[in-house]
Amino acid sequence: MHYQNIESLQEYFLVSQNKKLVEKFKRSEKNWIYTSYSNETSEIPLDFANSFILLSEIYDNLEI
Repeated sequence: MHYQNIESLQEYFLVSQNKKLVEKFKRSEKNWIYTSYSNETSEIPLDFANSFILLSEIYDNLEI
């Protein structure tokens, strides 16, 4: 995962296309903090935008 070496990258997300799952990776001082979201009502924090998105909004109108 070479992109984790990009100093300006503070957080990134992996969104599954096979199941309702979003994985968040956020840079801390020494490593990356991993959080997964799979509950339909999960609020996924978007720290870069001081906001959040619901998992249900990501998968809206998709049959998974």
